[in-house]
Amino acid sequence: MKKVTVILTLIALSITLFSCSGNGDTSKKTAKKNGFYEPKTQDEFVKLLNDMNIKTYPNAEITNFKLNSNALLTYRVPAKDNSNKDIIDFYKKELKEVFNTKDGWKYTEPTPTTIVIIKGLYEYVFAFSLTSDLANYQLKGGDKDMYKDVKYWEFSISIND
Repeated sequence: MKKVTVILTLIALSITLFSCSGNGDTSKKTAKKNGFYEPKTQDEFVKLLNDMNIKTYPNAEITNFKLNSNALLTYRVPAKDNSNKDIIDFYKKELKEVFNTKDGWKYTEPTPTTIVIIKGLYEYVFAFSLTSDLANYQLKGGDKDMYKDVKYWEFSISIND
């Protein structure tokens, strides 16, 4: 009986190793082929947004790019003549237009400052977030004196495949 258990265990282990290995990460190759992938550089990120026809908020400038468990691009916009509401409204409209034309994507707004668009069971994730310190406060109609000296509003876009 022990021999049968050992043999079955080795077969299961072999199948697991065989199925997890292979010629590279096919999910990443498929994602890139389908036009959505996790960019590895800032230039790749900007190119992907352009290829997807996602416009950047007017006068926004990139301030940072990070690649950890996802790719994250951070922007800032002059606070003068702009608001967090203007920014999130722009991206709500922009992202709905872009992702409504793509099959299988689910648009959600889990918080007033966040938009998350998911394909499958978190197979692909596109997220937008207002990251300014007072974004939520401003969106709720807080006292304008609290943020009158703010020079920039910040937001980020992340992509994970």
